[in-house]
Amino acid sequence: MPLIVREAAAPRCPQEFTLEAASLDEPLTAPEWACRNHVNDYVNYLATIPSDNTPRGQELLNLRDQYVALFHDRANEVVGGSLTAEELLYTRYAYQGQFESKVERLVRATIFVSTGVTDDRTCVNFDITEGTTTPQQADLLRSIKAAEVVIDVVLKRPRLVTWRREWQVQRDYYIEQLVNIGRMGLTEDNIELANGNLKSLQLGFVAQRAEVVKNRYVRRLGVWALLWILGNAALYVLVCRYLAPDVPLHLRSALIDGSFPFLANIGWRFRNFFLLAIGSALGAWLAFLIQRPTLSFADLVQLDENLLRPGMRVIFTIVLGTVVGLLFWTGMVVINIGDFSTNFHIAGTPALLIGAFCGIASGALVAALSKRAQEFAATVGGQAQPGGAVAGPGQ
Repeated sequence: MPLIVREAAAPRCPQEFTLEAASLDEPLTAPEWACRNHVNDYVNYLATIPSDNTPRGQELLNLRDQYVALFHDRANEVVGGSLTAEELLYTRYAYQGQFESKVERLVRATIFVSTGVTDDRTCVNFDITEGTTTPQQADLLRSIKAAEVVIDVVLKRPRLVTWRREWQVQRDYYIEQLVNIGRMGLTEDNIELANGNLKSLQLGFVAQRAEVVKNRYVRRLGVWALLWILGNAALYVLVCRYLAPDVPLHLRSALIDGSFPFLANIGWRFRNFFLLAIGSALGAWLAFLIQRPTLSFADLVQLDENLLRPGMRVIFTIVLGTVVGLLFWTGMVVINIGDFSTNFHIAGTPALLIGAFCGIASGALVAALSKRAQEFAATVGGQAQPGGAVAGPGQ
């Protein structure tokens, strides 16, 4: 073959080369001259592509090196005789079209996705340069970052060093999947396919982690509920044992009877509020199991809609139950269903049931109590009531 591949003396990119005549004694034909000139010119053009020190620029350099290597392989095939000069010339135009098409997509995309390291953890990096993102790209970008947050929260860094290797492998797997999805949708214009893959990744993550997350939260909520149940049960037993009117004098506290007798009366009178608190704590635990039978991807990081920790959730429910109990206690609200009555002054069983219902329906009770409080405030302010009466400050 009259053509040879000459490696560049000072290559500007891997496998840079030129096509040269094998011998001056054997002149090149017109197609061979055309193939030589066009291939050398285009390889030289590829080798001169500069780097702008950005992830996108590095991707462009990787693309350049890929096509220089392709030209190098085809040129060796021409030298070996398995490819003609005319075929290489046609291949040159085909490769040029492919390269320019990929560069156009790369330049047009305003977001570049890569894997980075932050605080010894891999993360998804976005290089946003000049240009305008489309609404679809922006939505996908937000979805990927939201998914990364969920993965970070669920896959917490373990305290024991022996468990960190497995944690790192699991986390790196999901982050790499997010990076691939980002590249697919943000730099290759496959938005719909990327969104579909992201949903599949989320479903797989939920299938693997939802059971662990839910049971962990149920255990923590149950521990806090049990502590409040035991505490209020102990107070209820103490009140019934030492503060009841029929308790013998030697069993009653001399301090209370002698110095603070009203404490004994208050403790005995409101003893059923301890049972109300027990029911509320139990209801707070049951509410989560009833209202959250399954978890979605976003639920993995927001198990409580009010963003309360398990301990605060139980305290909030007990306080809510106490407020509802005061409404029933004062007679501001009275409910009778069959033989059941919200009057729990004497019987403790209704107090337990009311507390449990308050915990289970805490979300609805918040709205109901807010409405009741607004009606009360309107009455105090003298505003017109639905029935047409007007309550003044002195009425």
